[in-house]
Order: sequence, then C-alpha cells, then structure tokens
Amino acid sequence: MLSGFYIVKPDEVALVQRLGKLVAEDVPSGLHYRLPFPFTRVTKVRKGEIRRVEIGFRTLPPSQRQQEPFAYEWNFPHQFGRYRKIAEEAIMVTGDENLVSVNAVVHYRIADTSDFLFRLSDPDNFVRMMGESIL
Repeated sequence: MLSGFYIVKPDEVALVQRLGKLVAEDVPSGLHYRLPFPFTRVTKVRKGEIRRVEIGFRTLPPSQRQQEPFAYEWNFPHQFGRYRKIAEEAIMVTGDENLVSVNAVVHYRIADTSDFLFRLSDPDNFVRMMGESIL
C-alpha cells in the first residue's frame, strides 16, 4: 500500500490513469496517493517548460561534437561543429519557384496535457511538420 505514494515536483503536473482510463488531469505539485502499480499509472509532464523543435538542422549532443570553427560565416557548410544540417527539411520551394534553404526553431508550450500525451503519437514531429508547412 505504501508504493502508491508519488511526488509531483513544482515544475510538473501529473496525469493519473486507473485501468487505462484518465481519472485525474493536471494534478498539482506535492505528495499524492494512488492505488499501487497494476491498477493505476501516473505520467508526469513539465507543462510550463518551453519546448523546442529545430527545422532544417539538429544540435548535436556534446559527446558527438567535433572541433568548433572559429567563427560561423554566411557561407559555412556546417559539416562539423555543433550543428548537423538536414537537407530534406531545409530545402523548400517558394511561390515563385525558387529554392531556398531555411533553418528555423519553433518554440512551444503544452496547453492541454491529455491531448499532448494521448492524441499525438509524436508531438515534436507534429510541430515540425506544421512548422514546415507554415514556412
């Protein structure tokens, strides 16, 4: 019975599912109790956090970075350093049929935690696709 206690940190909210059905949404921070594991599942989400999706490039983790260039110039090909260019996302066709290379960053926050967790299989990919279509 003691395994049912869980803590929600100050920057998080929790969703509680009992036998797969959502019973509590946006549980605030603090100490709470739920039924033990097989019956109840708790998912914690940082709702107020600003999330980031990169379009046209990816920032490499520090373990995969090579030596950083002295300065990033306009014609720098980004073949090494802290970024990896993704041409499939970066190259776009404009309305007057010209090709452009676009790098963008989309920042977003979670408005509805249940929609974020249960209605989208990959939220970051969804935001990336929407950002590409808007660009």
